[in-house]
Parts: sequence; C-alpha cells; structure tokens
Amino acid sequence: MGKEDIKYELPEGWIWSTIGELGIITSGGTPSTKEPQFWGGNIPWITPADLSDFKGKLISNGQRNISKLGLEYSSATLLPKGSLIFSSRAPIGYLAISQNELATNQGFKNIIPVESIHVDYIFYYLQAAKQMIQNMASGTTFLELSLSNFKRIPIPLPPLNEQQQIVEKLEELFSELEQSKIGLIKAKTQLRIYRHAFLKNVLKTNGIINTTSIRKKSLKHKKVALGDVVNKISKKVHPSDSPNLRFIGLDSIEPGSLKPHLIHSFKDFSSSGNYFEKDHILYARMRPYLNKVFRAEFNGASSGEFIIIECKKEILIDYLKYILHSADFVNYANEKSTGDRPRVSFEDIALFEFYISDIEEQQQIVNEIDYRFTIIENLEETIESNLKGIELYRQSIFKKAFNGSLVPQDPDNEPANVLIIRINEEIVNYSKEQKEDSLKSPKMKQSKKTLIEIIKENYPNSEFSFTELREHLNISYNDIKEQLFFLLENDKELTSSFSKTKEQVIYKLKS
Repeated sequence: MGKEDIKYELPEGWIWSTIGELGIITSGGTPSTKEPQFWGGNIPWITPADLSDFKGKLISNGQRNISKLGLEYSSATLLPKGSLIFSSRAPIGYLAISQNELATNQGFKNIIPVESIHVDYIFYYLQAAKQMIQNMASGTTFLELSLSNFKRIPIPLPPLNEQQQIVEKLEELFSELEQSKIGLIKAKTQLRIYRHAFLKNVLKTNGIINTTSIRKKSLKHKKVALGDVVNKISKKVHPSDSPNLRFIGLDSIEPGSLKPHLIHSFKDFSSSGNYFEKDHILYARMRPYLNKVFRAEFNGASSGEFIIIECKKEILIDYLKYILHSADFVNYANEKSTGDRPRVSFEDIALFEFYISDIEEQQQIVNEIDYRFTIIENLEETIESNLKGIELYRQSIFKKAFNGSLVPQDPDNEPANVLIIRINEEIVNYSKEQKEDSLKSPKMKQSKKTLIEIIKENYPNSEFSFTELREHLNISYNDIKEQLFFLLENDKELTSSFSKTKEQVIYKLKS
C-alpha cells in the first residue's frame, strides 16, 4: 500500500511523507533466556504484553529488565528518551513514547525522532491510522507489519509549529472526551450495582419480601432447595439429525446477561449438543462467576457447558431465572466450582436453598423486577450510545487534525517541503554519528567471504568471542552484530553460550 492509496488534498504548506522519512527506524530483540547474565539489569525491556492494558502515552518500563551484556549480545537496540515504540505483531498497533532510555523485543518497530519533528504528532497519527496500518500487514499464522512496510506508512506532514498546535488541540479535546467517558462508565457501574442490590433486596433469602409494590397482607414463604422445584433435562441432539436448530454457545451470552447477543446455526457444528425447548432455562456451568443465564425463547441446541433446567409447577420460570441471576446464587455456585477451568455440577447447585411463596406473589415479584430492569436497560443503552458517540467524535477530531482543519494555518510558518530537507539532513548526521561510535578498531582489508566462511576458516574447532571475530572483518560493530545474530537464529551450524570465566558470550561451530 503506497501513499497514493489514501492520498487526499492537503493545505498549503503541508506535504505527504512517510514514516521512514521522519526518523531513524529500528527493530527490537530478545537476549537468550538461557543466559541469566543477560537479564535483571537496569535497562527496561518492553514487550507488546506490557502495553495490553496501557492507556497512557509515556512509558518508562515493562515487566522485565535486561542487562548491558544482554543488550550487546542480542539484536535489541537502546532507544533514547522520546523514541516512539509501535507493536508490529501480536497485535499490531500498541504504541507509546519512551520516558527514558529503554529497549524492546522484536515485536516492535521503533522510531528515533530527530529534532525537527514532534514525536507526539506521529504518535497521534499512528493512533488515527491504525486500521490502515493493519491492512498493510501480512502473514499466515499471525499478521505482522514488516520493517519496509512500516517505513512506507504514509503521513501528512505539516509545518513544525503547526504540528505542536495540532498536538495541543488534540490533547485539550481528548481530555474533555475522557472526562465525559469516565462519567458515563461510572454511571454504568452504578446501574450495575443498583441492579444487583435491587435483585438481592427483592429476593430476600430470609423470606421477607422488601418492596412496596407487593401489598399482600399474609405472605407465606417456604424454604426450598433448587433441586426440589426443577428438573434437569438431559437430551442430546446431533447436527446431522436437526440441522435447522438454532445453537447457543458460551460465546452467545455476555457475562451478567440474561439474553443472547449471538445465535449460531447448529448445522455449522459437528458435535452433539444439549437439546432444549422453549421456556427451559439454560445455565452456564463453566466459570459461574460470569453469570450466564437464558430463558429459552425457542427450541434449540446448546453447548454441553450449559445445564438445561425445567421448572416444576411450584415455581415460575422467570422467578427461577432471577434466582439464578442473583448475587447470592452466583457466590454459592462459584464456591462450589472446581478445576482449572472451574465448573459446577447440577448436583451442587441443586442444594442451593432459597425462599418461595405462592405463584401469585412470585408473579408480583417478577413484574417488579421486570419493570426496574427495563428502566435500567434503557439507561444502559443510552450510556452505550453516548460512549459510541464519543468514539465517533474522537475519530472526527483525528480526521480534522490530519487534513488541516483542526487548527488554522499560518502562512509565515516554514513549509513542510523545506522542513523535510532539514529532517533528512538530521537523519543522515545521526546515522553517521552512530556508525562512528560503533567502529571500535581500524579498518582492514574488506573480505568478500561470508561470515560463516570466515568463522569456518579461522575457528574450525575452537571457540571465539565477538571481539576476536571483529579482528577479521572490516565492517561496523552493528553490522557484525546483526549478521552474527542472523546466523544464530537461522543457521544450524553455530551455537553460543556464556563463559563465566571469560565473562562474555563465546561462539562455536557445531561439530
């Protein structure tokens, strides 16, 4: 995918550029986990997992650190403060700006920015362009964005002053959006708390119904075990026999929900399922804390992870549904569950005790719950709609930011076609400085032999160090390092290990 695929008209003074033209692009690496000396140092080392729940912009450390030795003997690069890290696989699109020097694993493509570019501007652009970037990735096992494609990501480049103005305006608007979002999420949480509190109150386990809408003068309650008022239905059905049935899987019902959001076609499955009929109760026995309960509205089949329950005449179907949905029952089932993937059996939940009254009063309670839950669900839908609206507004802000309509243009600003020349000069100078720093010995006659040929010629049966190998080559430190680690990862003839006596990594041809 090239620039022309998303190119749109830009304001005067802007130009289309690419990520590769705006900084020094590097990848990361992982030191050998077999060498403890490579780990536990003072260099923060970031993996995509460290960003999975990361919501900020600046990052200072991950879960693990590597040592200076681990950095030197791996393809990891020490990134300066202010570098942008971007996960290029599993998944694509996590990003942050380094708050200090750090390194990353090979799951990142990183940008070391030069002075004439605002890294925050690139940060927000990559956020906005996430979907487009994912479309540039390839792979069979999992998608990965190659280094060459990362460099080719198109980016609209405004004048330097305008980059700063865009960043400031984005952060001002996003701060307001975030406060609105926090308020909505808080309201959603409070509704969930109220929902469970009300259900617990109206289904009192001590037998006292506590709601003003129920006016019976003489309320007779009796304590029962679940197994006394329901039957377990155990009937298997195969897709080949009933292909037209609808299928409820564990993924069909969201945690804490009383209705499915996804219904499958049974013919798409190959294994038998549990048969259920309309008005049966489906209760998910795996991970009972997820609280998945559904009153069937049709005949169908379900995953074997559902217990199918039929009510006896003493209890209303919806009354049982709310009992199974209550916090008291969820806590009970959770305590009874066992295994790595905790499950509860019907025999266990059949012992759960609760109070019921006559059918008339059960209906009054169900009506009261239905009424309150309808109000709650309507409010929740409004909140969800507003949350989606916030995200849509966020995307519209991004669009304005990167088409030049978020902040006014200043004709006195240095145009981007001049800026890009200075950026290129700074990249060239930075690269020269890095190359000079990496050269540790005088140049010798350039060999046309491959690295593995040189190793075989000079160290056919003996161990050697990185320093010793460099004496035979007339290329930079980083180039040797890159070639050597490529051989270790892709060639079966070379091995490495850490020598405690020499306090360095040694290499040897396999015999």
